[in-house]
Amino acid sequence: MASVYVSYRSTEQPFVEAVMTRLEPRHDIRIDYKIPVGADWRSHQLEELRTSEVFLVFVSRDTCGSDFQNAEMGGARFSSSFVDGKLIVPALIDDVAPPRPLAHLDYLDLRHREPDQAAREIEETIARRVPRVRLFISHAHRDADLASRLVDVITAGLEVPGGELRCTSVPGFQLDLGTMAPDALRRELGSAACVVAVLTPNSLGNDWVLFELGAAWANAKVSMPLLAGGLQDKDIPGPFRGAAGGQLGSPATLDRMIDQLGTVLGWRQRTDLAARNKRYELVDYVKAKTFPREAVEDELKANFSAKRARIGAKQGQVLDYVTARLGGRAHVPQEELANHFADLEPGLYYRLEQLRLLGFVDRLKVAESKGDPVWGWTPSDRYRREVGL
Repeated sequence: MASVYVSYRSTEQPFVEAVMTRLEPRHDIRIDYKIPVGADWRSHQLEELRTSEVFLVFVSRDTCGSDFQNAEMGGARFSSSFVDGKLIVPALIDDVAPPRPLAHLDYLDLRHREPDQAAREIEETIARRVPRVRLFISHAHRDADLASRLVDVITAGLEVPGGELRCTSVPGFQLDLGTMAPDALRRELGSAACVVAVLTPNSLGNDWVLFELGAAWANAKVSMPLLAGGLQDKDIPGPFRGAAGGQLGSPATLDRMIDQLGTVLGWRQRTDLAARNKRYELVDYVKAKTFPREAVEDELKANFSAKRARIGAKQGQVLDYVTARLGGRAHVPQEELANHFADLEPGLYYRLEQLRLLGFVDRLKVAESKGDPVWGWTPSDRYRREVGL
């Protein structure tokens, strides 16, 4: 199943609706005639376009003159190129050239206007090209043992379709050889329906965990923090701070996780003894596992030279910018940082929060915009003292 946003001219609704009716049993079809009564249609359609996996545009002779269709194509192309690798499918239904913004793409020739045939061709295109990863398990490399056992719990408790679960450290669920990891993970995190984050003391300051959770937060996924090694809800970092986490060593947490995954992903649940035993095995393993003694407190108490050696190059650049550009100001605005580090989006805020957790910077609420806080960032008092600012 894929989420499909449909763009078309209203004059073509009879044909488009006939095609979409045939696809609805297998896909989440997002189309204007399904907007709930009373909804703000602009906001509703923007959100559905943003979160869809497929952008299907029916190109008719009226498309070229349609401001709204061209705006939708622009939004879809930006999302496809820079955010989530969204699949764009232009479908020609009249004798016209493909729209210029999409002229570089292959297109479906549906000028025959046969609904059954059109639905089959669209279905085949989606099946071939839409990323299938729907559940992503985020974890630190040193927690590969926990991730492996968690995968065992999930695959024992749910019927997981092939290719729909990604866990980069577990054989059978890893990236293919030769895959460019950052690009592939960005696409998969952009399209995954759910991210399960295994958070332990090993996660602190880990660049990959930061990258994965930042992408999950920015794309508004269903995210489940699972905690171990003494971490509590208050230790959940970055934009997920305040979220309700579950203890990985609790049978009740694993039961809730399986129930929620089954509901969100539509995977059928198994209730046999083998599935139950896998959960108990993981609970026993987590309870017996040891982590570096007081790792959280040790990290927070370490001097900044030691911390700086562990935070990674990109976070170091962010910290240097805040330090160097402060001047006589009380803070560096979040907007300024976002403009300067555009290449780090959507994880910039998470990186800043990680620096705050480690004691390098403080966050200041400097204003509000439409009810949301506007942040500024400044070196912490302790960091200032240690480096002589």
